[in-house]
Parts: sequence; structure tokens; C-alpha cells
Amino acid sequence: MADHEIDPVEYGKLIQQVEQLGKDVHEMRKMMAAMNEFMQQSKGGWRTIVVLSGVAGSVGAGIAWIATHIKG
Repeated sequence: MADHEIDPVEYGKLIQQVEQLGKDVHEMRKMMAAMNEFMQQSKGGWRTIVVLSGVAGSVGAGIAWIATHIKG
């Protein structure tokens, strides 16, 4: 078996790269958590808009029906 010497400079570079990758992954996890929270809040906002639009449409249709069926 051949001896494989480890170059300390190259080993140090690899260690630094692995540490940087760990930091990058940590930052990405934080960004993903923030995006997930934003999406959850947006989902609730859209539901509110849809419900309010439905209620307003129903009330408007009811008023229009009453206005066309009442003889004055």
C-alpha cells in the first residue's frame, strides 16, 4: 500500500471550506424558516380576503335582489 501524506496546507483549506459550508447551511436554514413563517401568514391573509369577498358579494346580491323585487 502506498503511503499518502497529508499536506497540512491543503488539510487546513479543507477544514476552512467545511466550516464555511456549515455556516452557509445554518444561514439557509434561518432563511427557510423565515420564508415558511411568511408563507403561513400569507395563507391566513388570503383566507380572510376570500371570506370577506364572499360575504360582501352575498350581501350585495341580496340587496340587488331586494331592490329589483320591491315595487315602490
